[in-house]
Amino acid sequence: RRIFQAASGMKAMFPSTDPVWTPLTQRRVACESFMQELYKAISSRLKHHIQLLIAAEEISRRCSLETLVHSVLSDGRLRRSNLVIRELQAAVAETMGWENCPEELRISVGELGRKGAE
Repeated sequence: RRIFQAASGMKAMFPSTDPVWTPLTQRRVACESFMQELYKAISSRLKHHIQLLIAAEEISRRCSLETLVHSVLSDGRLRRSNLVIRELQAAVAETMGWENCPEELRISVGELGRKGAE
């Protein structure tokens, strides 16, 4: 992530033909492979997070507020899950972005995000 943050700031100072870009260019394939795994991880984490939200909703319908707080909020799973998703999304935004994500997976992640927001 730091490499991409630094690279975006350096684009204004160094032309694309400058040797400073050689290491980044050489590692581009590895970066693209990493990004594909990152996209899949976001999808997987979103699916898990939605399951936690569905469970929390079900508990809220059937139990008291005390049980809801104890069962859903006190163990921190929902909060940690949300934090992990935000960190993964930030990593995508700060590196290669969503443009290299396969369209089907990008649509799926978008739908999962909307479902989680409901």
